[in-house]
Amino acid sequence: MSVLPPQSLSEQVKNKMLAYAKAIVQKLHYKGLMNIQFIVNGEEVLILEINPRASRTVPIISKVTGVQLVEIATKILLGKYKLSKDEIPAAGKLPFVCVKFPVFSNYALKGLDSKVGPEMKSTGEGISLAPNYEEAVRKSFHASLNGVKGKCIVIANSSNTDELTHYINQVKAVPVLLTQDNMDWSAQETFALYNPGMSEADKKMREMGTKNRILTFSEKETLIALLKSMTAGEWDVNSIEDWQGAKHNMGEKEVGVI
Repeated sequence: MSVLPPQSLSEQVKNKMLAYAKAIVQKLHYKGLMNIQFIVNGEEVLILEINPRASRTVPIISKVTGVQLVEIATKILLGKYKLSKDEIPAAGKLPFVCVKFPVFSNYALKGLDSKVGPEMKSTGEGISLAPNYEEAVRKSFHASLNGVKGKCIVIANSSNTDELTHYINQVKAVPVLLTQDNMDWSAQETFALYNPGMSEADKKMREMGTKNRILTFSEKETLIALLKSMTAGEWDVNSIEDWQGAKHNMGEKEVGVI
């Protein structure tokens, strides 16, 4: 999942990322769109890799912000546009939160383990917009949260749930079942399953979850995102034009420049 604007990065980290990107571009005399993958550990910023191309997130950023990154980059490559010193087309500050979420077809691909890893397994993606992060994530899970009444969240390998306890305690409406026995649960009474294990029994448990169209997680960060989203209240549906109208009301200078 991708979140725009960043929710957990400090200003120091964001400034480092921008400074590193700027230094690399100037050193290489690079023009156009460039995809940088960073690793952030606290306030430490490391570069994992750089690709001289756009990422799949670029059109989504352009769509929700109204900043046409591809058009600007193309004009720069053709020598028809030059950015001023302080002009950096980017998301900047937004009066809403955008979440890009993956769409999986695991239930249609027999034998595929739903445990996520470095390889691409998603078959599509969608976006949701909301005034805050929790509501945006809730919209991302909306289709799966319709039938939660009378069902629970199952967390397998429950010996490693210390970090999850705070978020579990915030969810009042839905019971959470902690289990170390992969057989001690009912698919019919479950709407979300968390199992990060690597054993054959863990794989079978995830396979059962996928077969029953249950939200199946193998990374605690995604489970935490779900738990946070369940604290959001009722939400409204607005068009993207409405959201962009709110952005324009903030003032283009504040939005378009970091």
